[in-house]
Amino acid sequence: MIMIIKKLTTPISARLYKLLVTFFTINILVFSGIAQSAIIVDQKLLASGGDSFSSFDVEQGADNFSLAASTEITGIEWWGAFGDDSFVSKNFNVRFFNEGSGEALSDSLAFNFSLDGDNSEGFTDVDKFDVFKFEVALTPFFLSSGNYLVSIVSPDDTVEFYWQLSDGTGTNYFRDTTFDSEKSWISDVSGNYAFSLFGNQAATVPEPNTIILVLLAFLGLSFYRTRIKI
Repeated sequence: MIMIIKKLTTPISARLYKLLVTFFTINILVFSGIAQSAIIVDQKLLASGGDSFSSFDVEQGADNFSLAASTEITGIEWWGAFGDDSFVSKNFNVRFFNEGSGEALSDSLAFNFSLDGDNSEGFTDVDKFDVFKFEVALTPFFLSSGNYLVSIVSPDDTVEFYWQLSDGTGTNYFRDTTFDSEKSWISDVSGNYAFSLFGNQAATVPEPNTIILVLLAFLGLSFYRTRIKI
């Protein structure tokens, strides 16, 4: 059996060009942190009849969430009812906090919205008031891995907003800011609030050395091929 090593008929320069294009394409895709838009926190409202708690003016509610990796936050949705369904447009403040310290993360992460709710899902709360869904895109921002709080508050003391619970087993937070606008949050085990966060979680990036070694191997194999002749 004779083993003959034969050069490829394709010019090396052409193959090098293709490999270089492939190399740079892979690097652009990998090192830019490919991400898929997804639901980062999913505590959607799934049924009627649940309880709710006030989150307007000085009586403020918040809920905790955890991130396993650096994540770009791009949007939020939540569900709630009102003491008076005659209101059409509602104002909300959405803020993010560190769960451990209770401190607000940044003034740039304090969002203010005027939104119209959607009650087409047909949900009602424990008192038979219509439950509205609100959703809004946020100016994208990144949060590192860790534990956080998000508060959703109607700042108008004439609009009684009640944030709906998605279940009766989780933990939520509340505080009364009558005498202290930055009063500490107090945890309560009455249930998780109904909300979802949307965003892009950073992809796991392979070690650069691993990528380079694999590409060099392909580069070497591309110069020659082996043909076995008996």
